[in-house]
Amino acid sequence: TASVQSTTTVTEAFDFPNVLMTNPFSVSDSPGDNDGYPEPGENVLLSVAITNTTGGTVNNVTANAGGANVNYGNIADGQTVTQQIPYTVPANAACGSMHQVTININ
Repeated sequence: TASVQSTTTVTEAFDFPNVLMTNPFSVSDSPGDNDGYPEPGENVLLSVAITNTTGGTVNNVTANAGGANVNYGNIADGQTVTQQIPYTVPANAACGSMHQVTININ
């Protein structure tokens, strides 16, 4: 939303992202062995909520956790949409350990 005020003046803007991931997200190992514990090499689903607080609709929102994009569609202002994002726990992760998951929102 930066704008030009005159030939010598520009107003900067430090806008927030269009949509934000709502913390926390949850994990289900139902695509794997469904024992309630994500294990090394297991396929899981991340239940990720995305919220729009921009004042307008954000179109064609997608997200991924390093794999294929999951479509969130158009998210109206003030709306939160939750989808399941597939993820595979790294095979070399120590059982019971914590690791960082990067979720990309477009």
